Amino acid sequence: MALFDRITAEPYVVDLPYPEGPTFDRDGHLYVCLRRTGSIVRISAAGSTEHLLSCAKPNGSKLHANGDLYVCDSIGRQVLAMNPDGVVRCVVDQFGGTPLLGPNDLVFDAAGGLFFTDPGLELTAAVGAVYRLDVTGRLDKLVDGLLFPNGIALTPGDQALLVAESSTRRILQWDLNAARMPMGGMKVFAELGNGYPDGIALDAAGRLYVALHGAGRVAVLDAHGQWLGDLNPNGNMPTNLAFWNNALYVTEDDSASVQCLDIGVPGLPLYHQYRQ
Repeated sequence: MALFDRITAEPYVVDLPYPEGPTFDRDGHLYVCLRRTGSIVRISAAGSTEHLLSCAKPNGSKLHANGDLYVCDSIGRQVLAMNPDGVVRCVVDQFGGTPLLGPNDLVFDAAGGLFFTDPGLELTAAVGAVYRLDVTGRLDKLVDGLLFPNGIALTPGDQALLVAESSTRRILQWDLNAARMPMGGMKVFAELGNGYPDGIALDAAGRLYVALHGAGRVAVLDAHGQWLGDLNPNGNMPTNLAFWNNALYVTEDDSASVQCLDIGVPGLPLYHQYRQ
């Protein structure tokens, strides 16, 4: 892939037990979920690490425009939020009186609505769902019957929802209406080869980056789902992705690290980055 030829992965932070769910705040602090220790840490640009909170098994994280950090706790079967003063609350743990299966990853839309995947822990059961929690507290189940829905992203302008369905090695797409609800049926955005699609992220040009767990690569797809090439972190187990300062940061379990790929391309701004 000519665009990213000779890009080398450089270690950014090491000694992170099963890192997942990376996200950057506006000041360049990196937040990382540590699945093996059940903790979420904040890492400064200088490399100092601060423990923020603990939960059963944190997996995905994103920041709200108000500074709250939202975290998917898969074993705790809930989405948590911690405000800037360190107060933690449960945002959602059930739908219609039924407990969630185990939230995995999440993203905010431009209106502040929270989309999250809820696969549970079973890779082979078609029981996974995707939800949207709006700013009034209304929770909608958007789709269900999925085989381990994992990473999640919204295309520019919230035109479409993309979800990594790990067990089928596909990226699924639903077009969204003005209310950010699915319209029409599910589309297959991309079929992927070896490795299980885990975390996903979009760059400002609309290209999709897919961490392929078990394959040691990050697939890069164009806005139509066509494969453009691969980026290669050091290690076989990339788990998730985040953009900062024209570089792609990859959490990787084999090396227990966050790695930096200086691709010279900005990420698609997230809700907390473009809301003032």
